[in-house]
Amino acid sequence: MPPGAASAKRCAVRPDGGRQACNHLTRDPTCAYSPTFCHVKRATARSTTHSTRPGGRSRAPVAAGPVVVTRAVHFNAAHRLHNPARSAAWNRRVFGPCNHPNWHGHNYVLEISVLGPVDPETGYVIDLGHLSELGHREIVAPCDHRNLNLDVPFLRGVLPSTENLLIAFWERLAPHIAAPARLYRLRLRETERNSGEYFGPGGPPPA
Repeated sequence: MPPGAASAKRCAVRPDGGRQACNHLTRDPTCAYSPTFCHVKRATARSTTHSTRPGGRSRAPVAAGPVVVTRAVHFNAAHRLHNPARSAAWNRRVFGPCNHPNWHGHNYVLEISVLGPVDPETGYVIDLGHLSELGHREIVAPCDHRNLNLDVPFLRGVLPSTENLLIAFWERLAPHIAAPARLYRLRLRETERNSGEYFGPGGPPPA
């Protein structure tokens, strides 16, 4: 038996005042499941204490990988799917109601996702307020309540399908994301059931 073990005894006091031995081994008969006395509770309390930096600031996990954050912006716009290089019959057959000559509209939702390391000073990958401002300046302002075929200079000559809009929007947004972060993904929802995703010229990450 290790030295001093003979003086060890089981806790004899419960927090509710009852006197029934608990399963914690202690040297103090007044243990009430308190971290002050009970070595089991002391260990539990130590294990659940949050790590902090000097000054009380929280610390990110050691060797944490990059994080993806997302901000959504909304705009309403009209468009028509029509390829002028093909016949009217071909356009009607391929695009159906989306080829209507008097246009149709959508309530678009664009999700802008940025990947990068977490800044140890801010806890951010990117300030989502700044990301929202970028989305509104580069996409919402020129597109909202506009005809995408006629009114948006950077879409001139572009067939405004969801796929082509994603590529055009990427070209507008990507240059404005400061390193070490980068634009990771755009997701454009045209309707509740129709959406597209674009990960840039390099394509989606490996599965």
